[in-house]
Amino acid sequence: MSLLQIIISLAALCIALRALYLQRREIEKNGKINSLIHLSSMVQLKIEYYSRIIDDMKSNGGKWKGHAEKINKELRPLKEDIDNKLIDLISRYEGMPEADKIGKAIIKTRNGSYS
Repeated sequence: MSLLQIIISLAALCIALRALYLQRREIEKNGKINSLIHLSSMVQLKIEYYSRIIDDMKSNGGKWKGHAEKINKELRPLKEDIDNKLIDLISRYEGMPEADKIGKAIIKTRNGSYS
């Protein structure tokens, strides 16, 4: 083998290794983003479930304050943390400079708390 063939082979190997590394990072990133999206939707479903329970209890005259406290003190802050982590993760990988504006807009448009 000539020296030129060895150099070309090493360059091709380096390019292939770099491509594998980038693919691995992309798979990890997408896995993290998808898991945060799934967690956020699960928490949102739980909030909606307790909201329906509260609405039913209000119409039936039952006690609903415990469910409202669970939503306001546990579930909403948890969802906000998950959404903030998601926005942060996307902004780091995708180079999204307006992540703060988007986060503030999401917080403003959320449903209000029960009282």
